[in-house]
Amino acid sequence: SLPESMRVNVVHNGFSIDSFNEVANNPEIKEKQRFRVAIVGGLLELKGIFDFLESAKISVMKGLDIEFMIVGENARQLKGIKAFILKKMGFYRDVRKECEYFIQENSLQKNISMLRFVEDVSKVYRSIDVLCFPSHLNATGRPVFEAAFFHVPSIVAIENSLPDTFKPHETGLAIPQKNPQALADAIEYFYRNPKEIERMGRNAYELAIKNFDSQRNAEKVLDIYRDVLSKCVS
Repeated sequence: SLPESMRVNVVHNGFSIDSFNEVANNPEIKEKQRFRVAIVGGLLELKGIFDFLESAKISVMKGLDIEFMIVGENARQLKGIKAFILKKMGFYRDVRKECEYFIQENSLQKNISMLRFVEDVSKVYRSIDVLCFPSHLNATGRPVFEAAFFHVPSIVAIENSLPDTFKPHETGLAIPQKNPQALADAIEYFYRNPKEIERMGRNAYELAIKNFDSQRNAEKVLDIYRDVLSKCVS
């Protein structure tokens, strides 16, 4: 919405893997035994959590040996009478409970694991092959470039992504929003093409280092301040 003539310097939020180096491993995250994909973040419908579940069902029905991991918690933790009233009024959904019901009803207990928020998010990214971000918001979320720091490519529901955040077929695969079949197809593509995981993961890492490294971005902000101050002095 800014005028094209206006000079703009974009500095993204930074992320540093060093901050997680001293955190103990989470015992809930088992050592990877097979191809593993994950969705990370608050459990919300608009984050595409149910699309992720449906894609798992599709993949299992095709006989693919894939583990689906859900890492996150309900956006609002409510219990008791308050939760009951809000639910009756349509203002509250226990998405975790809905996910657990879906898993049980479709006999997917051996294929889908659910973890609550983990303090050491790096442990999650180190244990997966591909990150899924099937959001309904047409945006590249923080988990995408967090995963990129660990050479993990992403499947993102997005149109016309910005080249400094996500590059289709280079740092991951882009899919339409609200499309479990497209998500399942993208997952299967990576499942059958491990070299593409390596290639796109490497590209994702290089893009993350360039645009999301906290140290580099801090220096960029400092340079902007210096530039502004020099003009004020002159």
